[in-house]
Amino acid sequence: MLGGFAYGGLAFHLGHLASPYALALVVCTFAAAIDLRTYRIPNGLNAVGVAMALIWLSSTDVTRVPDTLFAAGVVGGSLTLLSIGLAAWRGQVAFGMGDVKLLVVMALFFGWAAVGMLYIAIVLCAVAGLVLRLTKRLHKGDRLPFAPFIALSCVAHGLGIRPEQLLMHYG
Repeated sequence: MLGGFAYGGLAFHLGHLASPYALALVVCTFAAAIDLRTYRIPNGLNAVGVAMALIWLSSTDVTRVPDTLFAAGVVGGSLTLLSIGLAAWRGQVAFGMGDVKLLVVMALFFGWAAVGMLYIAIVLCAVAGLVLRLTKRLHKGDRLPFAPFIALSCVAHGLGIRPEQLLMHYG
């Protein structure tokens, strides 16, 4: 949680209080801290994130609003269908609906870049899961909270790390 406040404070100090990265990271940090303890992301927190994103979005270039709302709808709808499909196929939930809603918040802040953030979060989660399985700290059927990986992908996005750059560099 302190990381979100530290980043927000740094952004304020540098004069970027309305930075989408600072706002999104504060929401992600709270979500990650709660998800780590409870494996849930409260609807109220996602609602605050949506409100912050919409207020920020309406105060910037208004021509971006339709495309950003469309991106958020596609991200949310696709992940909901993916989660339901994987639950029906494998009998267990891949993404919780709190994770889906948090990614919708990221799409409201960053538009289509949220798809790249999702990719980074999935890769980070897979690597962490593999390391935890190899070190026998994670067992078959155990769950990993996903919000911390969304938060890390938000940091990566803020630092300018994009999956397409990584793929072109190593591909």
